[in-house]
Parts: sequence; C-alpha cells; structure tokens
Amino acid sequence: WLYSANLRVNQISLCIFPVIGLMISGICHAMWGPGGIMVINQQMTYGQLTTYIGYTGLIFGPISFFTNFTNQVTDVMNCAVRMFEIIDAIPEINDCAEPVDMDTTMKGDIEFDKVCFHYTANRPILKDVSMHIHAGDNIGLVGHTGSGKSTLIQVMKGLLKPGAGKVTVSDGSVGMVFQYPEAQLFADTVYEDVAFGPRNLKKTPEEVDRAVRSALQFVGLDFEEFSQRSPLQLSGGQMRRVAIAGVVAMQPDYLILDEPSAGLDPQGRRSLFKRICDLHEKEDIAIILVTHSMEEAAQYADRMLVMENSKILFDGKPEQVFKEHRQELLEIGLEEPESYQLNYLLQQGGLKLPLVQDDVAWVKAIKTAKGWK
Repeated sequence: WLYSANLRVNQISLCIFPVIGLMISGICHAMWGPGGIMVINQQMTYGQLTTYIGYTGLIFGPISFFTNFTNQVTDVMNCAVRMFEIIDAIPEINDCAEPVDMDTTMKGDIEFDKVCFHYTANRPILKDVSMHIHAGDNIGLVGHTGSGKSTLIQVMKGLLKPGAGKVTVSDGSVGMVFQYPEAQLFADTVYEDVAFGPRNLKKTPEEVDRAVRSALQFVGLDFEEFSQRSPLQLSGGQMRRVAIAGVVAMQPDYLILDEPSAGLDPQGRRSLFKRICDLHEKEDIAIILVTHSMEEAAQYADRMLVMENSKILFDGKPEQVFKEHRQELLEIGLEEPESYQLNYLLQQGGLKLPLVQDDVAWVKAIKTAKGWK
C-alpha cells in the first residue's frame, strides 16, 4: 500500500506544484497592475508595493515545502518497504544437500522479458522491453529525457518492481551510481563513506580496508590525503569521485552509471571515462552507461541501446546503429556524433577512411588515405 500511496502522492504533487506556481504568479501579476496605479498616484511607494508582493509570495512557501516534504517521506518509506521485501524474500532455489564446487569466476546475465512499468494506467514508462545483457558487456544507453532510461535501470537494479514481464539476474551483483551521486554522501569521512558498502557485505576489516584503498585509487584520490577528510567539504568533482568509489568498492559484476559526466568539465569527463574503461577491461565488469551524449556512447561503449517512446528502438554496435539507422535517428532528434558525420561526408566524396574518434587520428587517417607524408 505504501508503493501505491507513493505513486498517488507523486501524481498529486505533479498537479499541486504547477497550481501553486500559477497562483503565486497570478497573484503577483494581479497586484502589479493596481499597485502600479497606486504608485503613480503616490498612494503607495514602490518599495511598499515590492515588499507587499514579496510577503504575499512567502505565504505559499510553507505549502510548497509541506507538499515536497510529504513526497520525500513517502519515497523513503516506499524504498524501505521494498528493501525489507528483498531481505525477507524466500529464495526460489533451495540449497542442494550435496553441492558441487563451481568456478567462482563465472558470471551470469541480466535478461528482460517483455517488461512493462507504469505510474498511471494510461501512461506507460516501459512497454514490452526485452533485452539480454551479457557478463562483461560495455553498453551505452541513450535516448531523450522521458524515453524511459532512468526507469529501465531502476528496474534493473531492483529499486522498482515491473508491472508485467520478468527480470532475471542469473548471478552477480548490480551496482548503481545515480546522476549527481554526490548527493548520496553522508558519512563523516571519505573512508567511512566508501567503506559502508563493503561492511554491509560482511567483509572482514582487512578486506574492507583493501576495497577502500583500491576504490579510491581507481577514482584518482590519494588515500593518505583524502581518507580522513569530510566528503561534504570536497570540491564537486572530488565528491563525485568519492560517490563512485563507494559503489566500486562493493566490486559489482554490473555497474550502472546514470549520466556520470553531468556537470564535469572536459578534462574531468575524459579522466572519469578513462578510469571506467580501465575498470571494464581489467576487472571484466559489465558497464551500463546512461547518457544523453551520442558522442560518449559512440566513443566509450561497444554496444548501444537506443530508447524512444518507452521502448528499445535499436540495439547493436554503435557503428552499426549509426550506419543502418541514420535517418531514423535524425527523425527522432538524435544526431549521430560529429566523427560519424565527418566520416559519412568524406565517404560521400569518395575518401574511404576508418572510423576514428579524435582529431589527431583523423589527420593521420586522411594523410594515409591521400598518400601524404
């Protein structure tokens, strides 16, 4: 019932917030007219008019705050109920009386079978989504805002229950880094924040310490310099790294990254993606990169999923998707990366070039194709 109540509160808040905003805007505009006349007639000063309108707007502040607070409380309660459901769930597969030792390095897959999800009956967020994610995949999930990307990964992580269909995680753990993950930081020190996950996995103190050191090294933060500092007193980029380290320290088999480069400068983005690629190659962790950037998906992913209108529209290698569905992508407002556009124009002009991603490689490829030294 909490889950249903949460959906209902979300629906109500979506209606209330615009109404409150319109009321405040309407009242302020309604006061400016008569108030302006009174100021002209010297019945009121401009400062008095401005102050009066300001205080009138403050009346609606507590109403807006209470509505938002109620919504957050139901979100927290709903997450708590879902978490305890998972903890208390009875395993569907019972332990065998005589188990056989298996290769512990084996990892399973994630499979979606006609998965549907909706907040309201007439507004589906996911519609008959079927896909198969293999261990070690490196996936770029792209699509417009509202296409269903965030809902898809929350269902994959188990934060949302599908309304229909089935999600199967054969083996392994799924870690998720939310968009602007620095908002998730809570501990007194960087060490305690990063160690929270491994400790909850019942790791020994020695294993926790190794996991924290390794995770901080992965995100490029010196252990001696940062481990005892407050994560809330770091720069925005450093806070982002600490939040990612907290997930990496749990050593997930699947790592979901929701817009990890949002708000980072170009150098920060390059550094972050280099470390993500290193993690994928060295640890064989499956990466699911959610992004609005076609450039990022093309450059860093080996497989691309394109979402549109709550469905997976295309699934394939980036070069295959851009080559075979170029026109369809343009029709839904998703332009292919500039590197692909340049390659296409050069090929139209009769110059056959391999597809490369950076400027230096382009110059070398053109020189080679033209026979220049």
